[in-house]
Amino acid sequence: MLKRMLALLLMLVMVVAITASCGQTSKTQTAEPLVWGMHQDIETLNPIFTESANEANILNGIFSTLIKVNSELEFEPYLLEELPVVSQDGLTYQFKLREGVKFHDGVELTAQDVKFTYEMKMAEKNAVPSRLRWERIADFQIKDEHTFYITLKEPDVTWLEGWAYAESMIVPKHILEAEFVQGGNELSKGGLFSRNPIG
Repeated sequence: MLKRMLALLLMLVMVVAITASCGQTSKTQTAEPLVWGMHQDIETLNPIFTESANEANILNGIFSTLIKVNSELEFEPYLLEELPVVSQDGLTYQFKLREGVKFHDGVELTAQDVKFTYEMKMAEKNAVPSRLRWERIADFQIKDEHTFYITLKEPDVTWLEGWAYAESMIVPKHILEAEFVQGGNELSKGGLFSRNPIG
């Protein structure tokens, strides 16, 4: 009888403890800034100029690319509706942007932004880290707001993968073009956009 009473009492204590631990707290949570230490300074938050892994890590939280690499190490569309359609000769790629994608300021992403990103990589005065993959482009044609074609100078099976990496993050033409013109057709790593990026 005593064992039965002790077992019942122990069970009652466990039920009370579990019930108490499941109760809601009335403590209000407040948002606090995230502080992230890095072993290297960040020179720019403009993906036109980025060349370090630390910058790319931060930019991945601000900007997007046309395609991305999934957990299976396969390419999949990101800002695109589907992966590009490639012509039989391997030279021309047809891209179709997803509709309704917006920059942080509410302006919709269009093919003009992608072409502008390419133009900024190729602008003579912009001190970009490399133009190698951009120089392979022979022609960039916009069909409509969400469709564009890129033709390469020669077939290159590795060219498309570059659109998944930080160097190909898309920037907003409606913001960065004014800074480019005011800077004498030149952007700088420390420009206004780099300090206040809109992705």
